[in-house]
Amino acid sequence: MTEHQTEEFIGGASFSRLFEKMYDPALLFQVDTGTILFANSAARTLLEYDQSEITSVTASDIHPHEIPRFEAFVAAVLRNGRWSSSDLSCRTKSGHFVPADVHATALEENGVK
Repeated sequence: MTEHQTEEFIGGASFSRLFEKMYDPALLFQVDTGTILFANSAARTLLEYDQSEITSVTASDIHPHEIPRFEAFVAAVLRNGRWSSSDLSCRTKSGHFVPADVHATALEENGVK
């Protein structure tokens, strides 16, 4: 695959399909607002939200019981470019708490993290 073809794949529908079909839950959220921009099917199933609901959910909604720990995790991601933790858990829409191994990578697009 050429560099141009790779860029088209990553920026196009093929990458979106890959992200959506990933086995592991994956979320993309904006750091300064905590807003979830996109969640794949596995994440929506785990958290019990459908696609129309998930973008109104924030990281604070998922981690209300551990906001300082979650903020420290995000700070570590931003400082190191990537980070992981097994000390976090996610609250589902129904209020259940699910332990999670969380792996994150910092991305910046047009000055937005």
